Amino acid sequence: MGSVSSLYARRTLIAQGVTFASTILCDTLISGSLVYFLREKPLNRSMRIGIGKITIYSINIGLITVGVSTITLITWLAPPHPQFTWEIFFFPAAQIYVISILVS
Repeated sequence: MGSVSSLYARRTLIAQGVTFASTILCDTLISGSLVYFLREKPLNRSMRIGIGKITIYSINIGLITVGVSTITLITWLAPPHPQFTWEIFFFPAAQIYVISILVS
């Protein structure tokens, strides 16, 4: 059995890894469900064009948010943990989510 700080660091590593992985999963499910529900082809040509653009926006926004979350997870797990390189991607992630909602 290790020291209290190493046990805390291990549990923190697991909890934060699960958090990042669930963020990636939720973003993927949201984007996938948007594409799934928008795949119906309406009869009107102008509505088809509009729904096609909305579908492309949802795919692009999903790719951006999943990409940022994946990069954050990789930088969290890859280097030694006294380094805080993952924060470079973690803190702007909230602004990226807000911007992605405002863009759509």
